[in-house]
Amino acid sequence: MDNRVNTKEIPIYFYYLSVERTKSKDDGTTYDIQKVAEAVSLMLSSLCKKDLVDRKHNFPSAEKVIWLESFDDLKNGNMNLIFKSAKYNQSRTVINTDTMVEKGIIKEQQDGDEEKTHLCIRLAAGQNNFLSVHESNYYGIGIGSIVSYLNKKFDEYQAETNDSYCYQLSYNIMPSDDFLEELSKMQKISLLQLTIERQDFQNDFLRLAERDDVKDTVDIRIGKIAKKRYIPLSLIKEYYGDMQAENRIKRIIAEGTNQSGTFKLDTELIKMKHCLKVERMPITNEVKSEHFFTKAQEFVDEMRRGL
Repeated sequence: MDNRVNTKEIPIYFYYLSVERTKSKDDGTTYDIQKVAEAVSLMLSSLCKKDLVDRKHNFPSAEKVIWLESFDDLKNGNMNLIFKSAKYNQSRTVINTDTMVEKGIIKEQQDGDEEKTHLCIRLAAGQNNFLSVHESNYYGIGIGSIVSYLNKKFDEYQAETNDSYCYQLSYNIMPSDDFLEELSKMQKISLLQLTIERQDFQNDFLRLAERDDVKDTVDIRIGKIAKKRYIPLSLIKEYYGDMQAENRIKRIIAEGTNQSGTFKLDTELIKMKHCLKVERMPITNEVKSEHFFTKAQEFVDEMRRGL
């Protein structure tokens, strides 16, 4: 009898998850991340009580239906979410790959195979945004679709409950330290671009742009001082440290040269990635949810010890 545990390595990516709270002009209350976390929990709890038909959302461009399968509130802004998705319009002839005997077209156009995607959300003390660990599943759901889904469901929840606040989720990648490694290989940096939240950029001129149709971020471009005086690596490392710790800086782009010639380095293209070795379900080979969340928590704890 084979007693080996059925395991596989799965890639996970890390993102900062922010929740914006819109309030009326005469509301003087300050932003409290714990109260925001409670609002998110209430919405997710309410959503999980609905029928699957009401929980789902269709993304026609991807020919995929998404729904929240389960939600576990661990309190203090810590949550485990399991999403499911099904891609439709994929009817094909099924064949047994051992016997090569065709079984015909088994699925109808609206039938789809269920796929799980796990999302681990954690909130550290003193932080105003969440750390999220996203299971990268080729057949599952990307972080962009998850955030879009949750925002749509938040809109529905606000309409149902007539909540005095509106909530909007957004995400930013957590860059990998590969960024610093590639940065160290750059010989000359002639242009630096920072993307910063508009509200964090204290400038009287920008305050005039407090309009709904103006982008919430500001791009700052910093060029070299003189012909032979380039932007120092130490300055970019400081900005990168702020991006990791405070998340005020949303994106860093550095342009210059390395040993191969002209080179452009962009934090948007270098994500924080890791692989977890997790147990799989028999037959379907899907990830065991309990084991995923256990291993994800272990890695988050390891990351925090290293900060």
